[in-house]
Amino acid sequence: MKPPTVTFSVDMTRLNAAIHRFASVEGPRAAEKVTRKLGFDTIRRITMSLNGLFGLPKRIDTGRYRAAWNLALVAGTGQRAGTTAGGDARNPQRPGDGSGRWVRGRRGAKLLLANNVEYGPDIEVGTPTMRPGRHVAAALAEIANEAEAIAEAAVVAALKGRDDDPF
Repeated sequence: MKPPTVTFSVDMTRLNAAIHRFASVEGPRAAEKVTRKLGFDTIRRITMSLNGLFGLPKRIDTGRYRAAWNLALVAGTGQRAGTTAGGDARNPQRPGDGSGRWVRGRRGAKLLLANNVEYGPDIEVGTPTMRPGRHVAAALAEIANEAEAIAEAAVVAALKGRDDDPF
């Protein structure tokens, strides 16, 4: 008796079209969503750590520096992780405190978020009288641990044709 056999065939025209569609439309869209989510999560973590969470030193006086991170996020993505208001009469918030933008090119897109508050480097790296906050460094290290899972989820959703990411 002859053993049963199974035959598979692949329509290469349809497969190539699906791969092309993913590479030209779905993949870049998923990459942009991942980039936006990583930016959002990073800014959220920075602003939370400035409030003294995660064992980092609390660095809030007027809130201008913290608000500048959210201004950058709004400028770059239209999303907000917290308040965009900060400062007081002694240290007023300025329109250019935070900046954000997408840079799109042949190799993809980058999200650039900047905190332009003049004393921002002192908060991050410290001064002779203030220990370093390392809020940005800590946020980037934490987000780096999550980046692969976030990217994987976005690619799987794109392959399945789902658009369930709010970003």
